[in-house]
Amino acid sequence: GEIVGTLSPAPLDPRTRDQARAALESARALVREASARAEQAVVSLEEARRARRRAENMATAGALSARELERAIDAERLQDRELTAAQERHRAAEQDERRARLALTASDPATPIARDAVRLRAPMSGRVLRVFEEHDRVVPAGTPLLEIGDTRSVEVVVDVLTRDAPDARVGRRILVRVADEAPRSARVVRVEPSAFTKVSPLGVEEQRVNVIAQFDEPQSDLGNGFEVRAAIVLYEGSVLKMPVSALVPLDSGWAAFVVERGRTSLRPIRVGQRATQEVEVTEGLRTGDIVVLHPDDRLLAGSRVKLAAPR
Repeated sequence: GEIVGTLSPAPLDPRTRDQARAALESARALVREASARAEQAVVSLEEARRARRRAENMATAGALSARELERAIDAERLQDRELTAAQERHRAAEQDERRARLALTASDPATPIARDAVRLRAPMSGRVLRVFEEHDRVVPAGTPLLEIGDTRSVEVVVDVLTRDAPDARVGRRILVRVADEAPRSARVVRVEPSAFTKVSPLGVEEQRVNVIAQFDEPQSDLGNGFEVRAAIVLYEGSVLKMPVSALVPLDSGWAAFVVERGRTSLRPIRVGQRATQEVEVTEGLRTGDIVVLHPDDRLLAGSRVKLAAPR
């Protein structure tokens, strides 16, 4: 409801002003013509009514035929309709004259119409996020002037690869990090139906889609356009996990080199959920087992190894 701006009619250039004056004079002339025609229609209607009354008297006396009486009655009806049409044309001409007068006077800053500018009021409570027009100037219809938003209900927009979009279902939890702070919890509320092309840092064109999320709690320190890091939680639970770098391909599955009594043993394992750096182990390992990271081709089952000192 607060006033955030005003709109005044744009001033006319001399040529346009002369055209507006000519249009106003033309509209006034049409009003005078329509008024004269309406007065003429009134006189014609009165004359038709007198003729109809004379015809009725003569028909009653037997001096006029029924057909002539009908003609007199029809003539009165026609003149009545002509009067209605003339009055409507007069009202239309008055509106055209009013429109032409407003177009001319509204552009003059000295007129009361121009001084009574349109006041723009805020459609919602919030903060002014952006001012598109900081100085007075002529703006075409539809030009954005201000951007207003409630930063307490700010959303998170995360662009993900289209192949990952099906996993970002509505209701998924998102961990949002601002700088080095603890992650904040949000939920996916919408996945946009249209994708767009984005060039990766390596110069590869990728098809991505925006995932929209809302915070579980209001945020008072985030504003419009802030950069955050977001991670969509695809799986959550208490599991046994190990680094992905410890995986070793084995036949059609996976294995890991486990260190027992200073020697390695290649133990088949079964993996579950996978992340970028960690993998869930569902079978083959126990909590506390020591595995070899980044094993190379020289490492064999039964090789003697030595634990490196912690960094």
